[in-house]
Amino acid sequence: RLGDDAPNFTAPTTQGEIDFYDWKGDSWAVLFSHPKDFTPVCTTEIGRLALKYDKLSEMGCLVATLSVDPVKSHEEWLEDVVAHCENKIEIKFPIIGDQDRSISVAYGMIDPGNLDEQKLPLTIRAVFIINPENKLMLSLNYPACVGRNMDEIVRCVEALQLSYEKSIAVSRYFSY
Repeated sequence: RLGDDAPNFTAPTTQGEIDFYDWKGDSWAVLFSHPKDFTPVCTTEIGRLALKYDKLSEMGCLVATLSVDPVKSHEEWLEDVVAHCENKIEIKFPIIGDQDRSISVAYGMIDPGNLDEQKLPLTIRAVFIINPENKLMLSLNYPACVGRNMDEIVRCVEALQLSYEKSIAVSRYFSY
């Protein structure tokens, strides 16, 4: 729930094993979940997120994504993502493997109506923005059939950071 501590975890990623809290340190973080590697919407989202990565990084915000597929599948998928974007992007953020769904369950990302080949639930398209104290500041959940707007995610991070620093509410759209 908003304001609660985001669950910590240790998991394999495309950039090696991470302990989420250690990896995040005292930074802001955006954690995305994807239903499955190699799906068209997920491929497009990873590409769009890669294009926003430098802006988020400048804002002191780390990015990680998660899928229930194994890391080896993520690595193969990233080749497709880069090819889809005509080699104009670099994926600088880790993609977390969550084959046992433990992270997905801890964060409430499970979609019981969307099953993989082994009849195990996949994850919804979730977005979590976590502050430097590891508190959950924003949670967005989308069904598997709806993609996310990366400009909106960047806007939310900026608004949350401004609110965090100045204790104000933000309603205007920030332009990038």
